[in-house]
Formats: sequence, structure tokens, C-alpha cells
Amino acid sequence: VRENLVLNRLVLFTGTGCQINGLKKFLQKDYKNLICVDIICHGVPSPVLWKEYVGYMENKMQGKMEKVNFRCKDQGWENFGMKEYGSSKEVYISKSKDPYMQMFLSDFCLRPSCYECKAKTLRLSDLTIGDFWGIDTIAPEMNDSKGTSLVIVRTNQGEEIFNRLISKSSVKVMEVDTSDPKIFSLFTSPEALGVTEEEISCNTGSLALPEM
Repeated sequence: VRENLVLNRLVLFTGTGCQINGLKKFLQKDYKNLICVDIICHGVPSPVLWKEYVGYMENKMQGKMEKVNFRCKDQGWENFGMKEYGSSKEVYISKSKDPYMQMFLSDFCLRPSCYECKAKTLRLSDLTIGDFWGIDTIAPEMNDSKGTSLVIVRTNQGEEIFNRLISKSSVKVMEVDTSDPKIFSLFTSPEALGVTEEEISCNTGSLALPEM
């Protein structure tokens, strides 16, 4: 990353909040040609548990697991599930039935550092993206069961980039007024987005757009 930045190439770096913060600390200076986008992160599960799960599923599928869709929307956005592609067949498992997804959503298998995440109170990204689970309360007409995304604009550079992208697309955008207590409660509720007050305290506000 730093090599490309020094060569004055435009770099888009995406990852979890802690990965963005780690990169910024490593670079030790700001670069105008660096764009950082993080996700609203539920946490990072144990890689050891994932390996065990893959072995378990390969046994059941009687073949090698080649790829996985963690947010398969074949049965709608709200009822997403795991879709696993093996060498001989595909398997869809609802989030309510898949053991790995159940442990992940219940916070039983996250890395120890995730339970005391420093990145939740110190965000260094330009933009934050994630699922907008509270969309039915604010704009139910935007919920087409295919998914609605939340974009939090955190910096002037992030706002400039977001506006440029929107001007070149036909995506419907709605600005969310976070000063409204009823709307703000969506962002602080663990049932909705699971983000804290610190995470959305940004001058430029928050926006939502439907996934394509």
C-alpha cells in the first residue's frame, strides 16, 4: 500500500475498522491519494473454528468446499443464509439453522480483541458501509428484500467521493437526520445496526442506499 501511495497512485483500502486504524498507524502520515472504507463490523470469528466448520461441511457434502456466500439472499435479505459451493453440489442453510452462523450472530466465537474493540470509538476511515437493518422504520419503501445499505460519511474526502459516485449513478439516496431521537435510536439499538453513538457522531451525517 505505502509503495503505491509513494508512487502517487490512487489507493482504495477496504477492511474492518481495526484494519483501517492499523494501516493509518503504520503509515504515520496522511496521503491525499488514499481512500479508506471500513464496514460496520460485527466481529471477526476464530479462524480455527472456521477450519473446523469447513471440515465438518466437506464431510457432509462429500467434497471440497470451493466458495461460500455468507449473505446469500435467495430467500430474501432478512432471512439471509449461508450458501456453500462444493465440487459436486451447492448447499443453502438458513442463518437460523447453520451452526457457524448461529455462533457468529450470538457472539460466541469472536476473537478476544473484538469484545473490547478500540476501533468502535476511534474511526479513521473516510466512509463506513453496512447493512441498514433499521430501514423499515425510516423508509420502508426502500426495502425490496434485496438489501439496503447504510453509508456513513466521516471526512470531507469521504463526502466528496460519495457525492461523485451518486452523481454518476441512478441509485436512490436518502439522507438520515440523526438529530431526531427516534431515528438516532436505530443506530444505538443492538437489534438494529449495533453501532454506538461515537460511531455516527460525524459532521456530514449518514446516508442510505439500496444494494444492487
